[in-house]
Amino acid sequence: MSFAVGVAAFTDAIGLMRDHRIAKFVWMPAVVALIVVGSTLGIVLANVDLAVAWILAQLPEWLGFIEWVLAPLAYVLGILIGALVFSYAATVIASPFLGILSARVTLLATGQAPSSQLNTAAMIAATLGREGRKLLYHLPRVLMVFLFTLLPVINVVAPIVWFAFGAWIMAVQFVDYAPENEDIDFRAALSTLKQHRAAALGFGAPTALAMAIPIVNIVAVPVAVVGGTLLWHRLRRERN
Repeated sequence: MSFAVGVAAFTDAIGLMRDHRIAKFVWMPAVVALIVVGSTLGIVLANVDLAVAWILAQLPEWLGFIEWVLAPLAYVLGILIGALVFSYAATVIASPFLGILSARVTLLATGQAPSSQLNTAAMIAATLGREGRKLLYHLPRVLMVFLFTLLPVINVVAPIVWFAFGAWIMAVQFVDYAPENEDIDFRAALSTLKQHRAAALGFGAPTALAMAIPIVNIVAVPVAVVGGTLLWHRLRRERN
């Protein structure tokens, strides 16, 4: 499947958010995202102040003029990176609610409820365990990409690499709720995404952008779950 298929899943999700049949399942993840992101961005901004002050203290006096460039840039980067990181944290915290939202989208998309037979308590426990499994997948790859950015010369393409990597991570994170609800192993779900990498990146790219924008990232979490669920079922139909 093409890159455009993934983008379409994201844009279709935006339209589906207005459907009254899933609206009541959207507000709880959005509230969690609002609390987590809103309460932590203040911490980010405070640390940006400290970082700028420390950097300026290391510079000779004649370079003090760069403060007018450094400070705005540091604030922009701090807000974007902080928004992305804390949006991910909100996703993990809200994961039980996101699984329920994905199940409702599956019912709308296929006419059938997910096949999982777990009760609510078992589903929450399984969801939290699945988030831990995804975290173990993400962290070593984050480290490898970070080390890549430290290499001289070739690290000029680091922003492109980081964006592509972020798109892939977003796809893995948000498409996975649907197979999880069907009791499909994480490795099997990941294998399906790898077979349709272009479509996965097409979905992950706008998701990563939305997650990095303050305020927008509050609703980006449930939108990404809806879009990821739609993409999963489209990939499954392609395989069948």
